[in-house]
Amino acid sequence: MAIIEHQLIENKLTSILSNFEEPVSEYICGCIIDSLSTFEETNEDNDIIGELVLPLLEESGEKSADINTACELITQLVIEQKDNIKKSNSQRKDGLLKLDAPLRMNQDQAKTSLTSKILQVQRVDLNHAKGRNAVSQVDTKKLRKAEAKIAAKLEKRQLKADYEASKLIDEDENTDEFLMKVNPILDYTETKGKIKDVYLENFDISFGGKRILTNAELKLTFGRRYGLIGRNGVGKSTLLKNLSRRELPVPTFISILHVEQEMAGDDTSAIKSVLKADYFREMLLKEEVSNVGEVSNENELAKNEIGEKLNEVHRKLQEIESDKAESKAGEILNGLGFSTADFLKTTKSFSGGWRMRLSLARALFCKPDLLLLDEPTNMLDIPAVVWLERYLRTWPNSLLVVSHDRAFLDAVATDIIHQHSERLDTYKGNFSTYWATIDEKRKNQIREYESQMKMRQHLQDFIDKWRYNAKRAPQAQSKIKILEKLPVLELPETEKTVSFTFPQAEYIPPPLLYMDEVHFGYTKERPILSNVSINLEASTRVAVVGPNGAGKTTMLKLLIGSLDPSKGLVHRHGRLKIAYFSQHHVDQLDLKLTAVGHMTKMYPGKSEEEYRRHLGSFGISGMVALQKIATLSGGFSTADFLKTTKSFSGGWRMRLSLARALFCKPDLLLLDEPTNMLDIPAVVWLERYLRTWPNSLLVVSHDRAFLDAVATDIIHQHSERLDTYKGNFSTYWATIDEKRKNQIREYESQMKMRQHLQDFIDKWRYNAKRAPQAQSKIKILEKLPVLELPETEKTVSFTFPQAEYIPPPLLYMDEVHFGYTKERPILSNVSINLEASTRVAVVGPNGAGKTTMLKLLIGSLEPSKGLVHRHGRLKIAYFSQHHVDQLDLKLTAVGHMTKMYPGKSEEEYRRHLGSFGISGMVALQKIATLSGGQKSRVAFSCLAVQLPHFIILDEPTNHLDMESIDALTEGLKKFNGGLILVSHDERFINSVCTELWVCSDGKLTQFKGNGIKEYRDSICPPLED
Repeated sequence: MAIIEHQLIENKLTSILSNFEEPVSEYICGCIIDSLSTFEETNEDNDIIGELVLPLLEESGEKSADINTACELITQLVIEQKDNIKKSNSQRKDGLLKLDAPLRMNQDQAKTSLTSKILQVQRVDLNHAKGRNAVSQVDTKKLRKAEAKIAAKLEKRQLKADYEASKLIDEDENTDEFLMKVNPILDYTETKGKIKDVYLENFDISFGGKRILTNAELKLTFGRRYGLIGRNGVGKSTLLKNLSRRELPVPTFISILHVEQEMAGDDTSAIKSVLKADYFREMLLKEEVSNVGEVSNENELAKNEIGEKLNEVHRKLQEIESDKAESKAGEILNGLGFSTADFLKTTKSFSGGWRMRLSLARALFCKPDLLLLDEPTNMLDIPAVVWLERYLRTWPNSLLVVSHDRAFLDAVATDIIHQHSERLDTYKGNFSTYWATIDEKRKNQIREYESQMKMRQHLQDFIDKWRYNAKRAPQAQSKIKILEKLPVLELPETEKTVSFTFPQAEYIPPPLLYMDEVHFGYTKERPILSNVSINLEASTRVAVVGPNGAGKTTMLKLLIGSLDPSKGLVHRHGRLKIAYFSQHHVDQLDLKLTAVGHMTKMYPGKSEEEYRRHLGSFGISGMVALQKIATLSGGFSTADFLKTTKSFSGGWRMRLSLARALFCKPDLLLLDEPTNMLDIPAVVWLERYLRTWPNSLLVVSHDRAFLDAVATDIIHQHSERLDTYKGNFSTYWATIDEKRKNQIREYESQMKMRQHLQDFIDKWRYNAKRAPQAQSKIKILEKLPVLELPETEKTVSFTFPQAEYIPPPLLYMDEVHFGYTKERPILSNVSINLEASTRVAVVGPNGAGKTTMLKLLIGSLEPSKGLVHRHGRLKIAYFSQHHVDQLDLKLTAVGHMTKMYPGKSEEEYRRHLGSFGISGMVALQKIATLSGGQKSRVAFSCLAVQLPHFIILDEPTNHLDMESIDALTEGLKKFNGGLILVSHDERFINSVCTELWVCSDGKLTQFKGNGIKEYRDSICPPLED
C-alpha cells in the first residue's frame, strides 16, 4: 500500500471515531492499518472488528448506538480496502503493474547511498530512511506490556459480564472456601494494633454497563458505624459487593463479612452453625485435638514440641475467650428471636426468613473488622430490631449498613454516607442530623445562588449601560473583570422523586365498550337484565354494587364475551385488551405449575427475568434476580417463584391471579371481588395500586372502604336495571339516601293534597252552587302524576339462636405446635383460652396459619405437639372461606338442609332459610344455580340450625352484598355465644369483635393497640401527602 493510502485510511478512521477518546481511536487506527498491511503481504484474513474494535469501543463506555454505527462504517472501509488490495495483487500476477507516480531513479539512488552511509556508522534511523523526519518514540516492551494489559482488562470485563448476566448469585459465596479466599488471614490475634481504617480514593465502579461511581472517595474510620443511603438503583448493594469481594483495594489484614442472603440449610444445629462461623476458633480447636492425639505416639523431644504448640493454641483460645463462645452465640440467637428450643433445631428446618437471621447471627458472632449489612431489618420483627439496635450501638469495629429504616439509622449510625450522582458524600451524625444538615445546606446554596444571580444581573446592567461611554468606560471594564472572576454557582442538585408509573395504554378511538338494550336470563322465566345500556369510556373507574343474585358477575361475563345476550348488542373495540379477574380465581390457575411456569404458559415469549420482575412488582425489594430477596408483606419471595401454585395459601393464589391479570397491560381491568382472602397489607397495597391505574377499571366489590378508595363512579344494579351515580361509594350512598328522603317527602305531600281534593269533591260534588268547583277539583286530581313510595329492596335478617350455658373451660389450646411438614412449622407453642363471651378477630399476613389454627380448634387437624381441649357438650359451628365445599350443589337449599339436619318439616326448613334471605323460589332452586352470596346465606343457615355455643368464621363477608353484611353484623351482635373471626373487613371487625389477635411467625399474640385501624396503620403507614 502507498503512503498516501495509509494517510487516507487514517483520516477516514479518525473521522469515524471522532466521538471516542483520542488514545482509543489512535490505537484502533494503528491496528487496522497493520491488519491491512498483513493482508496485503500474506493474504491472511482475520476478524479484527469482532476481536478487537468492538470490545475496545464497548469498554469506552459510549452509547451502544454510536458503537454500532462506528463498527458498521469501519467494516465497510476495511472491506473496500481489502477489495482494492485483491485487485492490485491480481494485476501483479499478470505481470502488469500500474505505478501510482513516476519513478525517479536518481532520488532513490540518493536515498540508497544515504542509507548505506548510516549503516556504516551503526546509527540506523528507519523513519529517516523511509523519507520521514520524525524519530520513532515506540518502546516495543512497553507496547507489548500495554497490549497484555488491555487483553487482561478485556478478559476481566468478560468475566464480570458473565457474572452480571447470571440470574442468581453463585450459591458457594457463603462457603468456607469463598470466605477464606476473601479473608486469607485467619489469626485475627496477630492483627491487633494495626490501623484498620479503610481509605479508598479515585475509584470507579460499573455494573451491567452502567457507571455507579466515578472518581469516588470512601473513608471508613475503624470503630465508626456508617449508614449508607441513596435512592433505589443507585448502586448501594453493588458497592457493598465490591468491598466484600475485595474488588476494591481493602488491606487483607482487615477481615470483611457481608450479610446479604440467607444461609443454606443443612443438618447442623442453629447454635453449631453460629459457632462454626468463627473459622479461627474452629481451626484452633481442630489443631488442639490433632496435637493431643499425636502426644502419645511421639518421643520425648517431639512431645516437647507438640506441648509448646498446645500451649500456644491454649493461649490463643484463652485470648479469644473460646470458653464463653457458646454463651455469646446463645445471647445473639436469643436477641434475634430464637428460643432456647430452636438452638438445637437443624438449619434446614427453618424458613428462609429465619435462615436470614442465622446469617446475621453468624456475622455478629464473628465480629469482623468490617461488617457489611444490606437491609438487616427486613426479616426482623420489632423486638429483634430493637435488640439489634442496642447490640450494634456497642459494636467495637467498623460497620457499613444499608437500610431504609430511618429510626434504625438514627439509633445505630454515627455517620451517614449519601450515594448519589456517581459520588459519595459523608456527613457526621445520625440520619436526623444528616437530614437537617442537607436541608440547611440546600437552603444556603439556593440563597447564595440567588444572591449571585442578582449581583451578576446588576453588574451586567451597568456594563451594558456604560460600556461605550467615554467617562464610565473604565468603571465598566472594572465591572467586567469582577464579573469574570465570580465563581460559577449552580442550583443544588435534586434527586428524582419516586413515583409509581404504569405503561400508557395505546390510544383507542371511542367507543371502547358498550351494551345497548341488552336482555339476558339463564332461563326465560327468570330474566336477570332487561333493556340495559352502559357505555365505558377510556380512564373510567366504575364500581358495580347491588344485592346478591342481581347479576353483577353475569354482567361482567357479558362484557368480556363469555356469555352472549339473548337480545341487544355488546360492542367491544377490535383493539381493546381486557383483563378479567374472577372471584373464583383458583379456576384460572394451573395448580400443577410453578408461579413462573404459569405466567410462561399464559403469556409465552418473554424471558424468565421479565416474569420474575413482574411478580416482583407485588412486593419484591432489593437486587431482583441477582440475590435472594427477603419476603415483604404483600409480595412474593424469590423462593416463591419456583413453588407450585397449589402450595400457596388462598391469599397468595389471589395475588398470583392479580399478577396474571395485569401482565398483558390491559386497556380495561375487570375485577370481581378482588379483596376476598387478601390480608390487610395486601388490600392497602391494591388500593394504592389502583388509585394510580391509568386505564379503565370496572370493579365489583362489597368492601365499602375499598370502593371509597378506588371508584369515581357507581353503578347500582337492581330490579333488572342499572342506575349510574357520580362519585365514590360514600357519595353514592348519601345521594340515594337523600333521593329516597325527597321521594318520600314528595309522595307524602301529594297524598295530603289528594286527600284534600278528594274531601272537597266528596263534600260538594252534589251541591248545586259548588258542583262546578268540585268538577274542577276532579280534573286537577286526574291530572296529578301517580307517585309511588321509593322501591325498597327486601331486608335480610340473620338470626342465630341463643347458646345454652356450659360451665368453663369451654375451649383452649395449651403449648400447641403444628406444621404440615417438619421442616416448615406453622404454629409454635401457642396457648389460648376461649370463654363463652369471647369475641375475637384474628389478623395476620396470608400464609401465617390463621385458617390452620381454626381447623385445630374444631378438630379437623391434630396438633403435632400440645393439647387442644373442647368441652364434651360444646357445639362449634364453622364457616369455611371455601364454604361451597360444604354444600351439595346438586340439591336445592331445602334439600340440602333436609339431608344434613333431618327430622324437621319442609315448612320449618323454609322458614329457617327465609330468616337468612333464602325464600320463595330461591329455596327450591339447585344450589349450583345460586350466586356466591346466596350460597353463603345457605351456609350461614346451616350454622344456625346446629344451635352452636361457638361460631368460628373464616372470611365470612366474601361474596356477601352490603345488606347481607349488615344483617350478619346485627345477627352476631345479638348472639350470646363465643365468636372467633378471621376477616380483612375492618368495618365488620370493629362491629362484632372486642379483641384483636395477631397470627404471625408461628405465634399468636394479643394486639395491645386501639382496634383494627391502629393495627392497619402500624403495618401500613398512611402515605404522606
